[in-house]
Amino acid sequence: MDFRGFRHQVFFSSYVGERNIISAGYFGRDMIRKIENSHIPTFTSDGYPAYTEMLLNEYGYRFTKPRRSNIGRNLVAHVVPMTGLNYGQVVKTREGLKLVDVERKDIFGSVDGKHMNTSIVERMNLSIRTCLARFKRKTLSFSKDIEMMRDSIDLFRTVFNFCSGHGSLNRRSCGNGVKQMVTPAMMRGIADDIWTLRRLMEFPYRNYINQL
Repeated sequence: MDFRGFRHQVFFSSYVGERNIISAGYFGRDMIRKIENSHIPTFTSDGYPAYTEMLLNEYGYRFTKPRRSNIGRNLVAHVVPMTGLNYGQVVKTREGLKLVDVERKDIFGSVDGKHMNTSIVERMNLSIRTCLARFKRKTLSFSKDIEMMRDSIDLFRTVFNFCSGHGSLNRRSCGNGVKQMVTPAMMRGIADDIWTLRRLMEFPYRNYINQL
Protein backbone atom coordinates (compact mmCIF):
# COMPACT_ATOMS: atom_id res chain seq x y z
CA MET A 1 0.00 0.00 0.00
CA ASP A 2 1.10 3.54 -0.78
CA PHE A 3 -0.19 6.80 0.59
CA ARG A 4 0.38 10.29 -0.70
CA GLY A 5 0.17 13.77 0.72
CA PHE A 6 3.83 14.13 1.68
CA ARG A 7 6.83 15.04 -0.45
CA HIS A 8 9.58 13.49 1.63
CA GLN A 9 9.40 9.86 0.41
CA VAL A 10 9.70 8.49 3.96
CA PHE A 11 9.47 4.72 4.27
CA PHE A 12 6.96 4.86 7.12
CA SER A 13 6.03 1.33 8.02
CA SER A 14 6.25 -2.36 7.24
CA TYR A 15 4.91 -5.59 8.67
CA VAL A 16 6.29 -9.06 8.10
CA GLY A 17 3.63 -11.76 8.18
CA GLU A 18 1.05 -13.64 6.17
CA ARG A 19 -1.01 -11.65 3.67
CA ASN A 20 -4.36 -11.51 5.44
CA ILE A 21 -6.66 -9.08 7.24
CA ILE A 22 -4.81 -9.53 10.55
CA SER A 23 -1.47 -8.52 9.02
CA ALA A 24 -3.15 -5.64 7.19
CA GLY A 25 -4.56 -4.45 10.51
CA TYR A 26 -1.15 -4.48 12.23
CA PHE A 27 0.39 -2.68 9.28
CA GLY A 28 -2.36 -0.09 9.10
CA ARG A 29 -2.29 0.77 12.81
CA ASP A 30 1.49 1.16 12.78
CA MET A 31 1.41 3.33 9.67
CA ILE A 32 -1.48 5.56 10.67
CA ARG A 33 -0.16 6.32 14.17
CA LYS A 34 2.89 7.90 12.49
CA ILE A 35 0.76 10.23 10.38
CA GLU A 36 -0.20 13.69 11.61
CA ASN A 37 -3.60 13.46 13.28
CA SER A 38 -4.95 16.47 11.40
CA HIS A 39 -4.12 15.05 7.99
CA ILE A 40 -5.67 12.15 6.10
CA PRO A 41 -3.46 11.27 3.13
CA THR A 42 -4.60 9.80 -0.13
CA PHE A 43 -4.15 6.03 -0.21
CA THR A 44 -3.61 3.78 -3.21
CA SER A 45 -3.08 0.03 -3.35
CA ASP A 46 -3.68 -3.03 -5.45
CA GLY A 47 -7.05 -4.75 -5.34
CA TYR A 48 -6.47 -6.72 -2.14
CA PRO A 49 -9.76 -6.40 -0.18
CA ALA A 50 -8.12 -6.47 3.26
CA TYR A 51 -6.82 -2.93 2.73
CA THR A 52 -10.38 -1.64 2.32
CA GLU A 53 -11.43 -3.22 5.62
CA MET A 54 -8.30 -1.94 7.36
CA LEU A 55 -8.95 1.66 6.27
CA LEU A 56 -12.57 1.42 7.38
CA ASN A 57 -11.43 0.21 10.79
CA GLU A 58 -9.03 3.15 11.13
CA TYR A 59 -10.96 5.93 9.38
CA GLY A 60 -14.56 4.79 9.65
CA TYR A 61 -17.45 5.27 12.03
CA ARG A 62 -20.77 3.56 12.61
CA PHE A 63 -23.72 5.25 10.97
CA THR A 64 -27.42 4.41 11.13
CA LYS A 65 -29.85 5.96 8.71
CA PRO A 66 -32.68 7.84 10.42
CA ARG A 67 -35.94 5.96 10.59
CA ARG A 68 -38.81 7.21 8.45
CA SER A 69 -41.42 5.79 10.79
CA ASN A 70 -41.78 3.72 13.94
CA ILE A 71 -43.01 0.73 11.93
CA GLY A 72 -40.69 -2.09 10.97
CA ARG A 73 -37.48 -3.58 12.24
CA ASN A 74 -34.62 -1.56 13.64
CA LEU A 75 -32.12 -0.35 11.07
CA VAL A 76 -28.64 -1.85 11.19
CA ALA A 77 -25.66 0.47 11.65
CA HIS A 78 -23.01 0.37 8.93
CA VAL A 79 -19.39 1.43 9.03
CA VAL A 80 -18.83 4.33 6.63
CA PRO A 81 -15.62 6.24 5.80
CA MET A 82 -14.82 9.61 7.32
CA THR A 83 -15.14 12.69 5.17
CA GLY A 84 -11.77 13.39 3.57
CA LEU A 85 -10.71 9.75 3.17
CA ASN A 86 -9.62 9.17 -0.42
CA TYR A 87 -8.63 5.66 -1.42
CA GLY A 88 -8.17 4.21 -4.89
CA GLN A 89 -7.23 0.78 -6.16
CA VAL A 90 -5.14 -0.17 -9.16
CA VAL A 91 -6.21 -3.63 -10.34
CA LYS A 92 -3.89 -5.25 -12.87
CA THR A 93 -4.91 -8.23 -14.99
CA ARG A 94 -2.24 -10.52 -16.39
CA GLU A 95 -2.25 -13.42 -18.78
CA GLY A 96 0.84 -15.37 -17.88
CA LEU A 97 3.64 -12.80 -17.65
CA LYS A 98 1.87 -10.29 -19.91
CA LEU A 99 -0.01 -7.33 -18.48
CA VAL A 100 -3.27 -7.05 -20.43
CA ASP A 101 -5.35 -4.53 -18.47
CA VAL A 102 -5.05 -1.90 -15.73
CA GLU A 103 -8.24 -0.75 -14.00
CA ARG A 104 -8.25 2.28 -11.69
CA LYS A 105 -11.23 2.74 -9.42
CA ASP A 106 -12.20 4.96 -6.50
CA ILE A 107 -13.14 3.04 -3.37
CA PHE A 108 -13.61 5.97 -0.99
CA GLY A 109 -13.78 9.61 -2.00
CA SER A 110 -12.03 10.63 -5.19
CA VAL A 111 -8.40 10.12 -6.24
CA ASP A 112 -6.74 12.10 -8.99
CA GLY A 113 -6.14 9.71 -11.89
CA LYS A 114 -2.50 10.75 -12.31
CA HIS A 115 -1.86 9.88 -8.65
CA MET A 116 -3.68 6.55 -8.72
CA ASN A 117 -0.79 4.18 -9.24
CA THR A 118 1.42 1.87 -7.22
CA SER A 119 4.73 2.96 -8.73
CA ILE A 120 6.25 4.18 -5.43
CA VAL A 121 5.56 0.99 -3.49
CA GLU A 122 6.67 -1.14 -6.47
CA ARG A 123 9.93 0.82 -6.61
CA MET A 124 10.33 0.28 -2.87
CA ASN A 125 9.83 -3.45 -3.32
CA LEU A 126 12.61 -3.41 -5.92
CA SER A 127 14.94 -1.56 -3.52
CA ILE A 128 14.21 -4.04 -0.74
CA ARG A 129 14.85 -7.07 -2.94
CA THR A 130 18.03 -5.48 -4.31
CA CYS A 131 19.49 -4.53 -0.93
CA LEU A 132 18.30 -7.45 1.22
CA ALA A 133 19.22 -10.89 -0.04
CA ARG A 134 16.72 -12.58 2.27
CA PHE A 135 13.84 -10.94 0.35
CA LYS A 136 14.85 -12.25 -3.07
CA ARG A 137 12.51 -14.75 -4.64
CA LYS A 138 15.02 -17.58 -5.05
CA THR A 139 17.97 -17.43 -2.68
CA LEU A 140 19.98 -19.41 -0.14
CA SER A 141 19.90 -16.35 2.14
CA PHE A 142 16.28 -16.73 3.21
CA SER A 143 15.42 -15.94 6.83
CA LYS A 144 15.26 -18.90 9.18
CA ASP A 145 13.56 -16.83 11.87
CA ILE A 146 10.74 -14.33 11.40
CA GLU A 147 12.09 -12.01 14.11
CA MET A 148 15.39 -11.69 12.25
CA MET A 149 13.44 -10.94 9.09
CA ARG A 150 11.55 -8.18 10.89
CA ASP A 151 14.77 -6.78 12.34
CA SER A 152 16.40 -6.72 8.91
CA ILE A 153 13.54 -4.74 7.34
CA ASP A 154 13.55 -2.33 10.31
CA LEU A 155 17.27 -1.73 9.79
CA PHE A 156 16.78 -1.23 6.05
CA ARG A 157 13.96 1.24 6.67
CA THR A 158 16.12 3.28 9.06
CA VAL A 159 19.09 3.33 6.67
CA PHE A 160 16.78 4.29 3.81
CA ASN A 161 15.31 7.20 5.80
CA PHE A 162 18.46 8.55 7.48
CA CYS A 163 21.53 7.40 5.55
CA SER A 164 20.58 7.30 1.88
CA GLY A 165 20.41 10.44 -0.23
CA HIS A 166 17.64 10.32 -2.82
CA GLY A 167 17.92 11.82 -6.26
CA SER A 168 14.13 12.15 -6.54
CA LEU A 169 14.01 14.65 -3.64
CA ASN A 170 14.75 18.36 -3.95
CA ARG A 171 18.42 19.00 -3.25
CA ARG A 172 19.54 21.47 -0.58
CA SER A 173 21.71 24.41 -1.60
CA CYS A 174 25.11 24.51 0.13
CA GLY A 175 26.27 27.79 -1.40
CA ASN A 176 28.53 28.42 -4.37
CA GLY A 177 25.93 26.81 -6.58
CA VAL A 178 26.53 23.38 -4.99
CA LYS A 179 23.51 21.34 -3.99
CA GLN A 180 23.55 18.52 -1.46
CA MET A 181 21.47 15.36 -1.74
CA VAL A 182 18.94 14.96 1.04
CA THR A 183 17.40 12.02 2.86
CA PRO A 184 13.70 11.48 3.63
CA ALA A 185 14.45 12.26 7.30
CA MET A 186 15.94 15.62 6.27
CA MET A 187 12.89 16.40 4.16
CA ARG A 188 10.64 15.62 7.11
CA GLY A 189 12.69 17.92 9.35
CA ILE A 190 13.99 15.37 11.88
CA ALA A 191 17.59 15.28 10.63
CA ASP A 192 19.97 18.04 9.54
CA ASP A 193 22.34 16.02 7.38
CA ILE A 194 22.97 12.58 5.92
CA TRP A 195 23.83 10.11 8.66
CA THR A 196 26.67 7.62 8.42
CA LEU A 197 26.17 4.00 9.47
CA ARG A 198 28.57 4.58 12.35
CA ARG A 199 26.47 7.48 13.60
CA LEU A 200 23.34 5.35 13.31
CA MET A 201 24.86 2.49 15.30
CA GLU A 202 26.11 4.90 17.99
CA PHE A 203 22.81 6.77 18.25
CA PRO A 204 21.82 6.45 21.95
CA TYR A 205 18.11 6.02 21.19
CA ARG A 206 18.47 3.68 18.24
CA ASN A 207 15.97 1.23 19.79
CA TYR A 208 13.26 3.86 19.23
CA ILE A 209 14.35 5.19 15.86
CA ASN A 210 11.80 3.03 14.04
CA GLN A 211 9.12 5.24 15.57
CA LEU A 212 9.67 7.54 12.54
